[in-house]
Amino acid sequence: MTGTNPVTPAIAELLSNHERTLSETAKLCFKACHGQDEDPGKQTLEAVFQDSLQLKVKLNELEKQDGQMAGWDLLASFINCEYQLFKTNKVALRYNPWLSHWVEVVRSWTGNEATFQRRPGLTTAAPGLQQILKTRVEFVKVLLSTSNTSETFEHSSPLEIFLCLQDAPAKDFNVDEYVRMLEEEGIYEPAGSTNVAEGSVNRPTEAVQRNNCINKDDFSYELERDPVTALNRLNTLPVDLQSLELVNSLLFSGSLDDYDPPRLIQDYIQHALRYVERIGLEPHGLQEPSVAVTTRGRKDDQVRAIKLLILFVRNLLARGVINPQSSYFEIQEICVRFIWIKEVRDFRNDLEAGVW
Repeated sequence: MTGTNPVTPAIAELLSNHERTLSETAKLCFKACHGQDEDPGKQTLEAVFQDSLQLKVKLNELEKQDGQMAGWDLLASFINCEYQLFKTNKVALRYNPWLSHWVEVVRSWTGNEATFQRRPGLTTAAPGLQQILKTRVEFVKVLLSTSNTSETFEHSSPLEIFLCLQDAPAKDFNVDEYVRMLEEEGIYEPAGSTNVAEGSVNRPTEAVQRNNCINKDDFSYELERDPVTALNRLNTLPVDLQSLELVNSLLFSGSLDDYDPPRLIQDYIQHALRYVERIGLEPHGLQEPSVAVTTRGRKDDQVRAIKLLILFVRNLLARGVINPQSSYFEIQEICVRFIWIKEVRDFRNDLEAGVW
């Protein structure tokens, strides 16, 4: 799957099969996209995300189509696309770039709780639209709430999943848990906070104000007194030159040697991506910074922050602190979400060329 064009008719047909298992359909789709000899485990960073983007485009088409597809074909297409999107992006849900998509699938069903009507002797009759949409929602709930879901369902067909979820829909699922993850990562505006879009902004908290002026000596002192609090503060720093210089200084002075530096840096990069994403969502004309964003302007500031982050990651790769494998999903997200920035394209080309 290249680009963000719709999937080919051949792949769309594979996705619409309701009797084949999810894993078998996924294998056939991959071969149809990339050839018989391609190894899924050796895909380039861009290819993985491009595959995911095409699945999302297909899901958007399925949501908007007006009766062009129905019954088992529509159900299978929804289930196969959601499964492959989940399977392709096996990363902690908090940092999964598609978590907001799954949350919106569940939330969109709120207040529309139609029940399955199971009729004796007609259990394999083609489902109606409400049953299809409800099955999709239940399937997404289980994807989110079960760590080994992909393995649990990989040998089941969309038909079997439909029948299973009629008998045992997801119980005690609370979407607020996942909404909070998105709020904490800066994707969603925290509940109860002031709505920036309505012309008002949140005041910086004391912690954010402190973060803006933190220096290496202060941090080192705090690290000795309260390591947990100090390390958590790294993931509240903005993406600016001062903060990145601080992280570099701490890292290469040995101050973080006892605290698993690769993991700390991976966490910081994940936070930085959420931060940069938030900048792009802020409106123009803010007179004061919000809690999450300390810069004014929006797109220009986002580009500036991404350029700084690229320089930071390049330095970490060059000095062996991280590698493309250990930071696979973070690097994927940078290379796809911000591919419109020249420095990101150059970074991606260097990765593809094996510079690191």
